[in-house]
Amino acid sequence: MVRVSFITFTRNSGKQLKLLLEHVGDVVDEIIVIDGYSVDDTVEVALSFGAKVFRRKPWGYADPDRMFALRKASYDWILYLDTDERLSRRLKSELRDLIQKAEFGGFSALSTLRVDYDRSCGEVILGSFYNRQIRIYKRDRVLYKGLVHELPIVHGKILDLPESYYIIHYPEFNWRKGVFYA
Repeated sequence: MVRVSFITFTRNSGKQLKLLLEHVGDVVDEIIVIDGYSVDDTVEVALSFGAKVFRRKPWGYADPDRMFALRKASYDWILYLDTDERLSRRLKSELRDLIQKAEFGGFSALSTLRVDYDRSCGEVILGSFYNRQIRIYKRDRVLYKGLVHELPIVHGKILDLPESYYIIHYPEFNWRKGVFYA
C-alpha cells in the first residue's frame, strides 16, 4: 500500500488548521506542519493530531520552505494543501487508489483542478478560477526553487486527473495580505 505524507504551512492559523487536519487525517500516514512562529494555538493543534512541527522564519509566504518540508517527509508520496483548502469528496475517497495507479503507470505527479467556494451562494464554482495544481507528487521527483507562488518543477510524467477530482479553495479576503501582495 502507498503511504502518503501530508504537508501544510501555517502562521497563526489554529482554527483553519484544526479543520484541515480533521479533513485529511484519515487519508494520510504522516502530517508535517511548517510553522512561521505562530503565537496562537496553531502548534498545539498540530501536535494534537500527531503532526511533526518544524518552526521556521516567517517569510510571509511558504515558498522558501517547500524543499525543507519535502526533506522532512518520511514517505515517497506527498499531498500538499494550504489551510484554506480541502479535497473534493471524490478525490479524498479515492486518493490512495489514484496514487497507486499513478505509481504503477510511472507517473511522478497528479494534476488536479483547483476551484473556489463561493460563500455568497454556498457552491463550488468550477469556472471561477480555472487552474490546475500539482499538489500530489513523488517527493524525489519535484523541485522548488523558493520563488513566490512558484509551480513545482516535476521530473517525470504528470497524470491530469478528470475534473471530477478537485481541490476546493475557501477564500477569505485579508486586507493586510492584500496590501502586502499589492
